[in-house]
Amino acid sequence: MGKSKEKPTGPGTPGHSSVNGSYFLPCPLFAGASDGAGVVVTGGGLGGIEYGGANVLEAHAVGFDPEFSWNTFAQIDEGKSQATYISYSPELGAFVAAEQELAASHTCKILVVDGAAK
Repeated sequence: MGKSKEKPTGPGTPGHSSVNGSYFLPCPLFAGASDGAGVVVTGGGLGGIEYGGANVLEAHAVGFDPEFSWNTFAQIDEGKSQATYISYSPELGAFVAAEQELAASHTCKILVVDGAAK
C-alpha cells in the first residue's frame, strides 16, 4: 500500500493558526500592502503551476475584534508572473502591483478592491 497523499492540517500548517497565534499562508509572499482599513493585498506563489503552485494576487479582509481573522475574498492567478511590489494609494483608492515574469520586464497592474467585501 502506498503512502497517504493527505495534506497535514491543524495548528502550524498553512492556513491555520499555530499554538502561539502565528498565521501560516499556503505559499511564500513576495509583496503586500494594506489600505489601513482592514484590506490587505498580497502577492506570492510557488513559481507557476509547472513549478509546484500558482502565483497569485489575493485580497484579504483582516480583523482583530474580538479575535484575529484573515479571510481571502478575491484572487487573480498570475501565471508565470510574480508580484515584486504592492502599494496602496489613498488618492486613487486602489492598490498598485508591480510584477515580473521570469527573466522578463516588469508590468504594472492597478487593483481596485471593493471595500464592501470586508
